Amino acid sequence: MKVLHVVYGWRPDSMGGTEVYVEGLATALAGLDIASVITAPGEESGVERPEERLPVYRYRAPPPIRLQDLYGHVNPTADEHFAAIVRTAAPDVVHFHAFSPAVTPVMAAGAAERGAVILTYHTPTVTCQRGSLQRWGRVSCDGELRPRRCAACALQGGGAPLPLALLAASAPRFLSRAVAAGGRSGGAWTALRMPALLEARRSALRAFLAAADAIVAPVPWAADVLVRNGVPAARISVISQGVRDHALAVADDRAAAEPARAPGSGMRVAFLGRLEPLKGAHLLLAALARMPGAGTTLDVFGLPTGPTDYMERLNASAAADPRVRMAPPVGADSVFALLRNYDLVAVPSQGAETGPLVVLEAQAAGVPVLGSAVGGIGDRVRDGRDGCLVADFQNPAAWARALAQLAADPALLARLRAGQRPPPTMTEAAARMAELYRTALERRN
Repeated sequence: MKVLHVVYGWRPDSMGGTEVYVEGLATALAGLDIASVITAPGEESGVERPEERLPVYRYRAPPPIRLQDLYGHVNPTADEHFAAIVRTAAPDVVHFHAFSPAVTPVMAAGAAERGAVILTYHTPTVTCQRGSLQRWGRVSCDGELRPRRCAACALQGGGAPLPLALLAASAPRFLSRAVAAGGRSGGAWTALRMPALLEARRSALRAFLAAADAIVAPVPWAADVLVRNGVPAARISVISQGVRDHALAVADDRAAAEPARAPGSGMRVAFLGRLEPLKGAHLLLAALARMPGAGTTLDVFGLPTGPTDYMERLNASAAADPRVRMAPPVGADSVFALLRNYDLVAVPSQGAETGPLVVLEAQAAGVPVLGSAVGGIGDRVRDGRDGCLVADFQNPAAWARALAQLAADPALLARLRAGQRPPPTMTEAAARMAELYRTALERRN
């Protein structure tokens, strides 16, 4: 069997949690006699590194020129070049790990004509225009894509004052469509068009989901969101992400591991992830600033992906506090050994996630997680048993209180460390995925 995995990006582009997961999944599938090929958008089409274990096909995907194409996921050039890759690679299964203006419903429909199609819901961006499933940036959303409601939230998230966002989202449909017909965009024009634009996005999403033989939700909350967006529960499989199996060499002796803190030293905290507002590293720095006398230290292993002004504020905060160290991101092969040097891994995500993968990596390394009580973090961390959850996760003071409590109670940290359970492995995840592939192919025959 051959599987073509469709992702947002690939090396030398940045590799996020989704791409790290896909690489690990492809490696584990190879042990089950399932060959994998990677494809991702690029500036030009072509095969990269065909001699490697994981050949990478790039397809040209220019940014849409028209605003309605951006929201409606219309990209004829990308569709044409992707179709050529499918013909060349001749996969039995096309597994989509992305939905974007460069990964379209036309691609999914075309792939479905040639073989089985699987879709994994990796991030809330699949169904949420704001990308966080946090309505108004403050409260958890049920995840149903409703154009007028989502238009107001997206506009407010983009910087529009709430009253104006609500007013634009409630504009009559004929006005929104008239503005669109006139081709006007930018500022107030785009605001007036937003409900119609999100109607187009919802139509594209429904077409994309309908093309899949099966849809994978890594955590239960993602399955619930998919059902609210019209996917029959029978088409959804909940298959957890897994950590690479070599992590077991680290995890095997986690129960006997000594805490990272040396006698008399402060608590050592690590953050690993993208440096952007949604990942919340700024909250940890703000929390430490509220603890001037504490011996707690924070090492930030981050990939700068946020806006320039955000990075400037983050670096300025770190430079002002000698307890904070900014470091480059850590490779997947080194993360488990690195984490064993810490008392705590902080995961202050500001939106729902199906991972993040760092939670599973910390658990494999036997290190407690202090995380936001939202999404996959809340699903995977047992509060007070193997980690701690911050309910008021948008508030730096709440993070400061949680850090202070853990720093002052080494016995609690020891209990949390002893309470760690090994997370699923990639071999286990791949076995379930392989069965899903086979079932989808059998149903087509």
